[in-house]
Amino acid sequence: MMWNTFLVKRLSAATYLMDKVGKAPKDRLCRRDVGMSDNAMSCFLGSCSNLLQTLMEADIRCDEMPLPVLDTEDAWVCVEGHSSLVELALEQKHIHYPLVEHQSVLCIILYGTMKFSLKSVKPLSLFDSKGKNAFFKDLTSIQLLPSGEVDPTLLSLRHQFLTKLVSALAQAQAPSQMTDRSEEAVAVTLKDRDWPVLTLDLAHHLQIAEDRIRRY
Repeated sequence: MMWNTFLVKRLSAATYLMDKVGKAPKDRLCRRDVGMSDNAMSCFLGSCSNLLQTLMEADIRCDEMPLPVLDTEDAWVCVEGHSSLVELALEQKHIHYPLVEHQSVLCIILYGTMKFSLKSVKPLSLFDSKGKNAFFKDLTSIQLLPSGEVDPTLLSLRHQFLTKLVSALAQAQAPSQMTDRSEEAVAVTLKDRDWPVLTLDLAHHLQIAEDRIRRY
């Protein structure tokens, strides 16, 4: 419900903007195409990633949790009006887990690109035609997703992206890079989530050997 109502249109706009400029877009372009500042867009992408992760975790546990019983006071039984948020939430269909996972991978790529101001990155170029067509759909729908062997050209582009992300992480942690940014700002950049672990997880989903990224 939140995905379709508030997020998917802006996430789509952010993706196509980033793919067009080939890097983390500047503030003016973010405001023009997405309707928010560059800092706000970075936070937005992080929130999208968090929501998708929460949806996947909830889907795994849904069979273990009984549906809540909605007790309504007698005074409200005959009252007409819009359904409550709880009732609307209970009416939602289950997500299609592989599709949400696929969308989550894109969100992390976008978030990492914005967070660390990566350059020469076209997020959609990291996916084949099936992968691109599956983005920004209703999360309960069944879509054709990539399967089988990945084209070597795609694997090369994915490896390049991951090495750029690793380099950005190393620079953010290096004391010599503190000249332009305060220690506090760098700490916030790295502590908002476990980026080293997240990068290895991203490598797994992009079918890049994790050992190659560790060695880099």
